[in-house]
Parts: sequence; structure tokens; C-alpha cells
Amino acid sequence: MSTITKLVAGLLAVASFSTFAQDKDQKWGLGLNAGLRDYKGDLGNGFFKLSQNDISAGAWVSRYLNSSFDAGLTLNFGGINYKHSGADSLVIDNKNESIDQRAFRGTLLDYSLGLKYKFNNGYILKENATLAPFLGFGIGAVSTFNSKSTLKDGSSSNIANITALNIPLTAGLRLKLEDKVSLIAGLTLNNTFTDEIDGIKNDKFGNDKYLQYNLGFIFNLGKMKDTDGDGVPDKLDKCPDTRPGVKINLEGCDLDTDGDGIADADDSCPEQKGTIKGCPDSDNDGVKDSEDKCPTVAGIATFGGCPDTDKDGIQDSEDKCPTVAGISKFAGCPDTDGDGLQDAEDKCPTIAGKAELAGCPDGDGDGIADGDDKCPTVAGIAANSGCPEIKQEVIARAAKSAKGINFETGSDKILKTSNKDLDALVALMKEEADLKAEIQGHTDNAGKADKNKELSQKRADAVKKYLTDKGIDASRLTAIGYGSEIPIADNATKTGKAKNRRVEFKLGY
Repeated sequence: MSTITKLVAGLLAVASFSTFAQDKDQKWGLGLNAGLRDYKGDLGNGFFKLSQNDISAGAWVSRYLNSSFDAGLTLNFGGINYKHSGADSLVIDNKNESIDQRAFRGTLLDYSLGLKYKFNNGYILKENATLAPFLGFGIGAVSTFNSKSTLKDGSSSNIANITALNIPLTAGLRLKLEDKVSLIAGLTLNNTFTDEIDGIKNDKFGNDKYLQYNLGFIFNLGKMKDTDGDGVPDKLDKCPDTRPGVKINLEGCDLDTDGDGIADADDSCPEQKGTIKGCPDSDNDGVKDSEDKCPTVAGIATFGGCPDTDKDGIQDSEDKCPTVAGISKFAGCPDTDGDGLQDAEDKCPTIAGKAELAGCPDGDGDGIADGDDKCPTVAGIAANSGCPEIKQEVIARAAKSAKGINFETGSDKILKTSNKDLDALVALMKEEADLKAEIQGHTDNAGKADKNKELSQKRADAVKKYLTDKGIDASRLTAIGYGSEIPIADNATKTGKAKNRRVEFKLGY
């Protein structure tokens, strides 16, 4: 058999000694083995020399002991050979013999009981590790059959069959393919207690050894415990109490296809991430997108997920004033004063008024809005800015009484002769309780203008004081001195100047 053929045979082999890989649920394992053997003995060292190896095959059975150890019984059967190519001599049976091109070939059977230490014991590596190294130790026997020794000249002789103690030491790697099958790569050094496998006995070189390296598979037997019956054994099941009939993932937990934290069994949208029974809610308003009329804008369920920004009970799409709370009568726009006119059309939006006055009030009911009414509490006429029309008789009485008011020359002291007319003005103001009056002081142009104005103000104030002393409310009276600014006659004549020195009583509301 060529070297390439033997190498292919080795790569296709199934595990050798110490490849058993059981667990607490599947305690028994069964396998076949095959591999390549390298010899080391009196003829030389063939370890890791492809031209000097041979193939073997076998079988084993193993038993799980605990998380760290497995026990196994292994049987290997196959060839072993070596050809020495040097020109050496060797003392054989006390004789110096040439071993030039001497070779041997035979059949070898080994069987042993072994113990394996697993690194995937839960302390060093996880028990369910995919790739896990191991070490093995065994004790057994090796037997040879049909072995022959060949010399340089081509002559051959049979080598006696022997059986000897064997101590195999193994190192390897296990690659788990699935729960019941693992791929094994192993290397075993067989330490035999014999120096006669190659037909040469020479104590100088010690006992014969052989190296076996393999690839292969191990098959676990037994049913793994699966409490919830979901097809994932308990040792691999992160959720050992899943509900019956629920789809699960490789770890035995409820399947969550979209990864939104909601199991497919409870997810109304198992292929879309979501928060509402597993369905998406893009705007996070509590209404899932499939039922949300406004899926990209946060809203409320009442309006199918559409917003009501001003919270007036009218959704924004139907609200003419979406940012200001309003009423349905005006399509969401406000009527702050509740007078039946929306604020946008109401000139007095914060005070209830009349529609005919653009929403403004008319306190005295005269048809003139209070804002335009100079007499908002007394009914009047438009021509008089909302104030009542003052009777001509009243105006005349005031004018007549005002003409009778006189002062000492250059002074604001009222002459006693004026009291009668002043009392008449008091009586008039009491009769016409809603009237107000502007008391005007006037002078001629004699003297300095500022002095005249000062004097006219003092005289107007003196008249106001007289009236208030008689019981007229000061709020109804205004005193203004105009000096010589408003003449009613020609100051060039004494008569004109006399007319200009006067007090006028202007009535109003």
C-alpha cells in the first residue's frame, strides 16, 4: 500500500483508543477505530515517518463516570512494519549481525481498559463545549500474529507470536458535531513491555513501542433527558420548562424570530420587532402601526393613533386651531369668553359681548361697544360717543352761573358776590348726578403769559375747591388754567379784556 493510500485511509478512519465522549444522560458510547501506526524499536525510529507506517482498525465501548472522567474498553487490529535502510550492525542474541536493509512486517492486536480525563468538565471548559481536548491512560495487552523478518538478500523468517503488557497514553481533541456524534482526532503512544515485536531482542535499546494517530467519530448511546419534551436535552436547554407545542430555538427557549423579546407564540408580528404584542409602534403612542392612522406621529387611541396637540378632543387633522384648545362648534378654535364668537373673529376675545358688536360688550345697552363708549355705564347716543345728549337748558344754566364768578384783582380769591352763582352750579351738579365738568380759568393778555397761566390755574382750583366743599365729588371735576391762550374777544380794548377774564364751566360725561 502506498504512503498516499495509507494517509487517506487514516484520514477516513473513525476514532481510536480514548475517543469515548459520553455524558450523564448518554452514559454509553460505541465506536469503530482505524488509523496509522508508526514503529520504534531495535531497527530504528519510524515515528511520524509516512513511509514507515501501516494501518489499523478496531472498536471500543465506553462508559461515562463523571464530568471529568470516562472509562473505556478498546480493541485495535492492524499491521505494523519497518525497514532499516542504513549499513549498521547490531548485537542480536549475543551475536554481532548486520541490519542493513533488514525489515519486518506483522499483524498486531492490542486491547486495553482505559480512563480518560476530559477538559470540558465544567471547571476548565463548559461541558457542552464544541471543541474539547482530553488525555487518556490505559492498561492492557498487545499480541502479534504472522510476523516475518526480511533480510537484505530477500530471505525471510517467521517471528514468534507473542503477547505482552501494554500501557497506552493518549492525547486528543473532540469536535462535537451534534448531541450523539463527535469527531475525534487522537494520538496514542503504546508502551509495550516486550522487545520482540520486530523479532530482535536487544536489551540495549529497550522495549519496542508504536505510535498510533487517528481521526474518527464516536456515537453516544441512550436518550438524553428532556424534561419539557422540546427536543433539546436538559443539559443544553436554557429554558427547561417551555410550554408544549411552542416553537423553540437551539437553546431550548421560546423562539423569538424578530428578536424583540416577545416569543413567537405570543407575538402577533413574529417577523417584525415590536412592543405591542410584538407588533411595531413606530411613534411609541401605544397604537400598533397596523392600526395607527398616523404611524409616524405620536397620537392617542381615541383617534386611531393620530394626535390632538391641544388636547381639546378634536384631532389635529380636523382642528383648524391645532395648537390652541377650542370647541367643536368652531372646528377646534377657541371662544375664550363664551359669547358665541370664535376668538379669531372676536374683537373682545376675553370679555363676553354681542355678535353685532363683534363680540364686545355694551354695558349700558345703548348699542355702542364699551370700548368705544365714553359713557359705558350710561346709555347715550353715537353722535355723543355713547354719552347722553346734554340738554341745552342745563348747558345754559351752567354758562350763566359761570359768568357770575369773579375774583379780586390779580388774585385767586373768589368774591362773595360769586357765591350765589357757585351755589347754582352745586345744585346743577347734584341734579345731574352723571355729569362731569371741566372748570376752565382764562385771563387777558396783560402781563407775562406764564404768570397769567399760573393765575388762571389757581382760580380754576379755587372754584373746584368751593364745589367739593359743597359736596360735589372731586372725581367729577377737572380744573385747568389756560391763561391767555383762548381769548373770546379782542384784548386791544378794555371791553375785550374784561370778557377774556372769565371762568367757563364745560359739561360732559
